[in-house]
Amino acid sequence: MFLSNALFAIPMGMCFWLAAKNIVTATNELWASKLLGFGVSNFVFAVMTYAFMRESIFTAKTLSCLLLASAIIAIQIFWE
Repeated sequence: MFLSNALFAIPMGMCFWLAAKNIVTATNELWASKLLGFGVSNFVFAVMTYAFMRESIFTAKTLSCLLLASAIIAIQIFWE
């Protein structure tokens, strides 16, 4: 268990750091990386919950949360 954690934690930490660095370079804002990460994590969580737990994505609450997450992502990408 420790070995697999050590093997995956270091590369994922580096990927996170590089992604945050690239987003800050592209947008000149640190907040953009936080909000983009939040929006993307909502989509990933919804898909993984559907895939592994068979919980429906197509409820009103989940769809409204995904709509808001996509709005956050769109604002961060397209608003200058």
